[in-house]
Parts: sequence; structure tokens; C-alpha cells
Amino acid sequence: MQDRAGLGETEETFIAKSINDNELIFLSPLRYDKNALLVKKVKLGETRALPIQDACFNKRNNLGISLDYRGKKVIAVWKYMPLMDWGLVSKIDIDEAFAAIYTLRKFFIVVAAFFLVLVLAISLIVSKIISKSVSKLESAEKQIRNQAEKSIKILFLFKERNKQLKKAKHEADTANKTKSDFLAHMSHELRSPLNAIIGFSQELKDEHPGGLNAAQKEFIGYVLDSGLYLLDLINDILDLAKVESGKIEIVKTEVNLKDLIGRSINFVKEKALHHNINLITRINDDVGTVYADEKMLKQIIFNLLSNSLKFTPDGGKVELSALRNTDGYLISVKDTGIGIGEEDKKKIFSEFEQIKNEFSDRAHGTGLGLALTKKLVEIHGGKIWFESEGKGKGTTFYFTLPL
Repeated sequence: MQDRAGLGETEETFIAKSINDNELIFLSPLRYDKNALLVKKVKLGETRALPIQDACFNKRNNLGISLDYRGKKVIAVWKYMPLMDWGLVSKIDIDEAFAAIYTLRKFFIVVAAFFLVLVLAISLIVSKIISKSVSKLESAEKQIRNQAEKSIKILFLFKERNKQLKKAKHEADTANKTKSDFLAHMSHELRSPLNAIIGFSQELKDEHPGGLNAAQKEFIGYVLDSGLYLLDLINDILDLAKVESGKIEIVKTEVNLKDLIGRSINFVKEKALHHNINLITRINDDVGTVYADEKMLKQIIFNLLSNSLKFTPDGGKVELSALRNTDGYLISVKDTGIGIGEEDKKKIFSEFEQIKNEFSDRAHGTGLGLALTKKLVEIHGGKIWFESEGKGKGTTFYFTLPL
């Protein structure tokens, strides 16, 4: 639970439960106390662990700066979970969260003010993403598994536990929809100030208000690049949230698949030329029209092409093929890139997952592209999968579209 989002060295998410009116106990290991599970306790009124006290004893939801169970100042978000009578806290040390802002403030106070708001807002939203994405179904399954290993009574309690599991799954689906609605709303709210930050940063970088020294220009560049990256992240989160919440609008029309593939290729030609990558298309003559949302279909193809180009070394090859069969269309994107190891194959379509390799710097992204692509394909009634013989042997992504 602590390492799911990869926020930093000090990020941590944990749960606890009050065992009486004056004490609570931790129900998960702690980053700084691995033996805390069902052992470590906190008494009501202690000056440490204030967020989890507020969630467990006062049954409140809140966020802000407080003291954690070590007595260290942190940024935290806490929630009372009435169904299980749990308190949940997600936090990160304030020193780590604001480290970049302290450095930037020394060079340009105006930019630092904007960046402080940006980092604080993103830290809070990511903390909420972490807390909302904890699956109640996985927790229920884990509890059932652990109890089964400790007690032979599981044979007699199986039917009852199965009912609880179904109920937990329903609650998890409801919580996931609430998470998606929240992300969609917050993404909209973040776009306006973020666009202002990007715009003012560009003005400062172009020295329209006045000249900058070399160090100032370098740090302004960092702000601009971070702002653009965060805008891409928010856009991907918004699209993903719309899909998961069922609020995405699908406008299906007759789409000329061959023409759409050609337009998608044009979007990535420049990047392919820049890296001397041979971009090939093989489209059968029987490929015609398909009933689909043109914008979504273009995004599917563009995401797969961009992904292949990211992980293909200079001088390599990326090939897009399309053919028609009895069930519809089969489209594939094949590359001669770095391939996918067995240990990474389960992560490919997961949200916020990025495989670490020698292309990580060049392939900087949100970790949402393939997850969103999979959902867009499934919305159209298609399937998506990939094949790779291993690292260094390239990868081929396939997806289908019904007629």
C-alpha cells in the first residue's frame, strides 16, 4: 500500500481502528515501524498521529498539515470508513513535498508562489488518488485468505464469506465510481490555474517582462516542462475518469479506417524521422469503413504508435498493419524495440505503471496511455493484447474492432 503510487521516499498510506474510546490500533504495517500491525497503539489526546486520531475517534474526513505517528510534520489526507469502522491516512513528509519549492523560491519569488500552489494541489490530489484507488475487494479477499490459513472453521463459513465478498465487491465498484467522479471534477478545477502557470512561465522564459540570468532561465524551464507534463497527466486522468464513471460521450459514425490510419501516421512522422525510425504501414485492400467514434479511434492508434516509438532505439522499425476478418478488423503495431520481460507483462495495462529501463528518460509519461487505450478499445466492443518474446526482442500490440 505504501509503494503503490511511487510519490517519494516518505509517502505512506495506512489504516487503523479504534479498539475502545481511548485507544486505536494499526491494521497495516508502517513504513517506519514494520512490526506495527496489530501491535502499535495510539491513545486519544496524544500529540502525535493526529490525523488517524481524528479519523478513528472523531469519525471525520479532512486534509492538511499535521503531525504523524513519529511526531513529524506531514501533508496528510484522512478519511473515516464507516463500513469497516476504519480510519485511513495517506501522508508525505512536508520536507520532501516542498523541497523543490524551497530551491525555486531562492531564484524567482513570483514563480515560486505559483509553483507552491501547483505542488501542494498535485500532492493533495495524488494522495486522494492513492486513498481512493485502494480496492476494498482486494482487502476483503486478503482478510478471507488470512483467516482461512489460521482457522479450520473456514470450511463451515465459506458460504457466509462468499456473500461478504460479493457485498465488498459491490462497495468497491461504488467507491471506484465515486473516485472517478471526484477526479473528473478536480481535473477541471486544476486546468485553469495550471494553464495560467504554463502561460506565465512561457512569457518569463521568452524574457518578455525582462531579462533573466542563466540560472533563472534554467529553473523557469523546469517549471514550464513540469506544468506541461502535469497538464498531460490531468487530461489523461480526466479521460480515464470519464470512461470509468460512464460519463464519456461516444459519437459513433461511419469512419474510413484507411484514411484515419493515414492521418494518425502523419502525427508521428516527425518523431520517427528525428530518431531515424522506419515507419511502415501495411493495410489490406479490403479495409474499409467501421462504425466507431472517430476521435477515440484516432487516440487508440496514436497512443499505440507513440508507445512503440518511445521504446524503439534509433534506426529501428515500427510497422502498423490492418486487415479484415470474419469478426471485424484486426489492427497491429509492431516494433523492434526493447521488448517486455516476463516480470513486467502484468503491469502493461495498469494505471500509473511505467516500466523502468534505459529509455525511461526519453519515454517520460503519465503511465496512463495504455490503460486508457485498453478502456477505449473495450468501449467499442473490441479486445487488446500484446506479444513479446522478451527483453530486446520487440513488441507487437493487437486490437480488434467489430464491424
